[in-house]
Amino acid sequence: MNQSKQIDNEFLNPKELKDVTKGLLFIGKQFSEYSWPNLEPILIERLGIIKNIDNNLAQYTRLTYLSVVLFFSYVDGVAMSTKKLLLNSNKRGILRKISNKQRITLEKKDRLIGFEDLMKVQFSILPQMVGLQSEYGHLKQHSLPNLFKLRDIRNRIVHPLSLPDMMSVDLTFLEGKDINIAMQEFMNQLAKTLADCVKQLVPPENIDKVDLDSWFRKRQFDLE
Repeated sequence: MNQSKQIDNEFLNPKELKDVTKGLLFIGKQFSEYSWPNLEPILIERLGIIKNIDNNLAQYTRLTYLSVVLFFSYVDGVAMSTKKLLLNSNKRGILRKISNKQRITLEKKDRLIGFEDLMKVQFSILPQMVGLQSEYGHLKQHSLPNLFKLRDIRNRIVHPLSLPDMMSVDLTFLEGKDINIAMQEFMNQLAKTLADCVKQLVPPENIDKVDLDSWFRKRQFDLE
């Protein structure tokens, strides 16, 4: 992500800017410290039976279904938290001004906003509001394509017409890649985006006091 000059903080209320920074730090911690520990054991168990899948197909399908649904509930939750933080910041005149189109996206009711818009909030509107250049189009094509393919699978299994319909969805691989790849790519990109945004908000002389690595941990999976 190409960084511009650090956001001009002189005209902003230091406390308000600090509140935004703390909000972003909490969002990162919300995913890595609170949500992920609930999902990780399921993924580990699922990977444990993948080599003997023919004898454990029912259990594998159950674990895959559960991991996909849980993962996207966390993804949506993080994006919703970011949306709320940015909407509040925009109303209070904090951070950079946004376009009318972006404002309309932030003002959409939670039950009406789609996945694509939520990802734009997380990876386009957020960076732009702290003075970074949006690279959402590049990210979607090169860093997060598997996330959107996995989203399509999620959409097919969350409202199945019948059990046979759900079982007919290929939950084993995502175009030759395990579904964990999509989760890993999202985690890593989320960590990078949030860390880059926090760096824009924290004065250079104080950035060493923020332990970004502990807040935005990258998760790796042993997929062998």
